[in-house]
Amino acid sequence: MKLFFSEHLPHYESYSFPYQVWGLQEPNDDRNDLLSRGFLPSRMKIRLWYLARSFRIDLTKFIASSENRRVIKKTIPYHFTIQSSSTYKISNSELLWMRQYIIDTIGEVAISDHAIKRIFSPHLSNTVFMWRKQDDDRIAGMVPVMVLKGSMFYWMAFLNPAMNASGLGSRMMLEAIQWAQKDGLAHAYLGTVYKPSALYKTNFSGGEFFDGARWNSSMEALSYLVEKHDGPDLFRDNTWLELAGVSTMSEYLKVLALSEGRQDQAGQTVDSQEN
Repeated sequence: MKLFFSEHLPHYESYSFPYQVWGLQEPNDDRNDLLSRGFLPSRMKIRLWYLARSFRIDLTKFIASSENRRVIKKTIPYHFTIQSSSTYKISNSELLWMRQYIIDTIGEVAISDHAIKRIFSPHLSNTVFMWRKQDDDRIAGMVPVMVLKGSMFYWMAFLNPAMNASGLGSRMMLEAIQWAQKDGLAHAYLGTVYKPSALYKTNFSGGEFFDGARWNSSMEALSYLVEKHDGPDLFRDNTWLELAGVSTMSEYLKVLALSEGRQDQAGQTVDSQEN
């Protein structure tokens, strides 16, 4: 992966210089490895990835909860089939209700028809979950997913507004997770968690998020980040360091280096900084 950076507004007084980290996928890159490093595929351009607060389910730790089972019971009339994205083409009528769904749930955002089609293309997804109601030929919902050797990336669910299928969105994500687990995959990547409305993803056991340095299974730490709108960066945020189980940035760097198998090198670096 070739990395490059897009600068955001700096705060010179606190020596904070934010950059969006982008990655350009190269021919020999393993997409599963890119996901494990916290990168997510962009719908803007094929081969373009971005570093973000990615959220995933460790499928070795996932167990359906009573709430998950309640969702299934509530949406019993619905079932899914699986289709290859290489053989599926979005019709104009389907594109129309997809656009309406985006407007109803997210608002007028810059997701073009071309971007929706790109998500469903074999370049970005290879499998489509198609949901219908019993005795109804209409499509109630669709989910494009990228299935890799060791993981699955869940792009986003599209629900047909005309069906008014309450609870189906949660059911679609739950069934995709269970399908991935039964298929022997290690992780199911579910996008990002930046807003309180995205915390529903923590209802699935085995959740963890990329905190910029490692995969973190503390949902308390994730909730803190969702509510954090200002203040210092995380290395200088005492509350965050406490949630990370350390008291200083130096301790955090040691933990990080240990997790990467470079404990000795990190110790020398931290010591030189403190001297």
